[in-house]
Amino acid sequence: CVTLMDKFKNLRIIDEGSLKVQDMDAIIRDLSLKEFDEPVKLIFIDHLDYIHIPYLSGVERIDTIVRDLKAMAKKNSLSIVLIHQIGREVVGRDPGAPVPMAAGKWSGNVENTASFVWTMHRPELSDKLSEEEKEKYRGLLKLEIKKSRRTYIANPTIDCFFDKDTLRITEWNKKVKKGSVDDYLERR
Repeated sequence: CVTLMDKFKNLRIIDEGSLKVQDMDAIIRDLSLKEFDEPVKLIFIDHLDYIHIPYLSGVERIDTIVRDLKAMAKKNSLSIVLIHQIGREVVGRDPGAPVPMAAGKWSGNVENTASFVWTMHRPELSDKLSEEEKEKYRGLLKLEIKKSRRTYIANPTIDCFFDKDTLRITEWNKKVKKGSVDDYLERR
């Protein structure tokens, strides 16, 4: 019988604030050499603004972090999933509308450096939908691939189900949900 701990034996959550990229690199090296049977291949960072860079701010800080993360990823042959905040200038937008790629706070170098850029939005939060329409899209979370450096993606949108009570994201099952996602897209 495979237990949950067996299934995720190589999962580690490092819950420390203000880590530097060099600290992350040392943790990855230690885990790869001392705890795991193989090198670390994937890390998730929640989120970019929590990475510590002394004496820098604004765009210069973000550029340095992103450049250092890219170098660390190449050095260690790993992928990084990095969560990044939306800039203040899009706060007034329709909360259910697709998020433009440039919406990331000081996002220029993030966009240039990243191999993939994904955004997500929940159509049910739209100011432009009636209550009946919002109910039709209840739980729909749209993941949109805004940039893919390595390959062309014919359909860059993935429909998922977001359970706001459990905060879980799962596969969207159109048979269970009322309405058509395509109807929503046509009205956009």
